[in-house]
Amino acid sequence: MAPIINSRQDLDALQGTPLYREAMERLKASMTTMVDEAVRSEDETAEVEPVWVARETLVSIERLGFSKQQFLAAFDAMGPA
Repeated sequence: MAPIINSRQDLDALQGTPLYREAMERLKASMTTMVDEAVRSEDETAEVEPVWVARETLVSIERLGFSKQQFLAAFDAMGPA
């Protein structure tokens, strides 16, 4: 079971363990979210196919005190899986 990461200290405490890589991989995956950008009428009665677009979202890593560049550097420093 993956540990719950509430703070940077929680994440840092996992360094050197397999759980650290798992947590970092989950955080990296959280950097992108899919958003439906289909144009719909105001009454929304017509059925419209979704138009999914990937959008960057840095909320999770920023909450842990990382900038995008800092996080990616820390991720890359782990080396290959």
